[in-house]
Amino acid sequence: PATAMIKNFFKVAFRNMVKNKIFAAINLLGLTTGITASVFILLYVVDEVSYDTFYPNSENIHRMQLHGLLSDQEIHTVTTNSVLGTTMVEEIPGVLASARMNDFTNNWTFRLNDMVYAEEHVIAADSTYFDVFKHNFLEGAADGALKGPHKIVLSEKLAQKYFGDEPAIGKTLNLGDDRTEYLVTGVIKNVPYKTHLYFEALISIESFPYMNNTQGAWLNNSYFTYVVLDPATDPKEVDTILKPIVDMNVTPIFMQFMGKSMEQLEEEGQIYEYYSQPLLNIHLKSDVKDEAQPQGDIANVYILSAIGLFILLIACINFMNLSTAKSAGRAKEVGLRKTMGSTRERLVGQFLSESTLYAILSAVVAMGITSLLLPYFNNLAGKHLAMTDLLTPMVAIGIFLIILLIGFLAGMYPAFYLTSFQVTETLKGRVRSG
Repeated sequence: PATAMIKNFFKVAFRNMVKNKIFAAINLLGLTTGITASVFILLYVVDEVSYDTFYPNSENIHRMQLHGLLSDQEIHTVTTNSVLGTTMVEEIPGVLASARMNDFTNNWTFRLNDMVYAEEHVIAADSTYFDVFKHNFLEGAADGALKGPHKIVLSEKLAQKYFGDEPAIGKTLNLGDDRTEYLVTGVIKNVPYKTHLYFEALISIESFPYMNNTQGAWLNNSYFTYVVLDPATDPKEVDTILKPIVDMNVTPIFMQFMGKSMEQLEEEGQIYEYYSQPLLNIHLKSDVKDEAQPQGDIANVYILSAIGLFILLIACINFMNLSTAKSAGRAKEVGLRKTMGSTRERLVGQFLSESTLYAILSAVVAMGITSLLLPYFNNLAGKHLAMTDLLTPMVAIGIFLIILLIGFLAGMYPAFYLTSFQVTETLKGRVRSG
């Protein structure tokens, strides 16, 4: 049976490793080093491409952005005006929901009795925030959690920090220098770090009257605006429909300050337009101003992926060289096996099973080294990776493919090279070199 044959292949491969300890140790060291480096690159790349994918409807969420060219001053920014989202929901078919957010760059002072902390991951959000972004509530519910002034939703981390194991909902915290009292209306699971807009507390945007002032709203670009589109809706079509709506609303303002309509300004080459960007493209494919957090670069992902493959290729070539260097000794083994009736296909399978066994053992050792070095790698790369990330489907499949790739590439040349020798020549000790 095939299973018995494969089992025998690995048994013989293991015996050869024990018999040639130094050769085996050198090969294991080289492959382990290559796999360890490649696993770190794999973890980094998977982390980068996984940003914001934890939202259930992430593929339907888009962030609005502004492109302007006025008086020879060009701007591309993620900030938009305060009424853009609601206008889109009301006037454009296929726009299901919208929400504004305002990221506070300064630390907020949180007070509870004698506890005083400076919290930096605090965001003001519309009451419709949870219509756009779905979160798991541990206490309270999404409906009404941010409706009305002085409401706050905490992450599990902050709730534990201030209230311990006691329920946080219904309790109050004093925020800011004026010690305004905020009511805790919900607790959500911690937001993963793999997001372009990380937060640990959401404050109702109605707590800030100036954020709800609609005077001159269409030119007051201070907010992040997100919309949810119907899956059947084309984002480009939404942008096309939005343009005349924007022109109609900004023309009175431009007429007042510049004496020209938007149509006249466009004839002069001026631009003032909003456009959508998919949520899943923000981290790696955004090159606009005013991002809340440092962004990644898709070019770096491609470069690192190529480096990872190159490292694996070098490790495989080293294995090939060492295996080929021992060809004289292995050639006699091949000659005897052929004399005893082994086919070339079975011999190729034997050598490929050896390289696969080396790859498996090296991968096991590499996982141990990865676990030891992961904290240092996080410091170097600015990541929050954990060993559990090795168990995610994408990473696990990647490691499995690395093992298969090494098993095939590293064993391919020795297998076909050594099994090509003529039986009479090998038994006489005449093995061609080169």
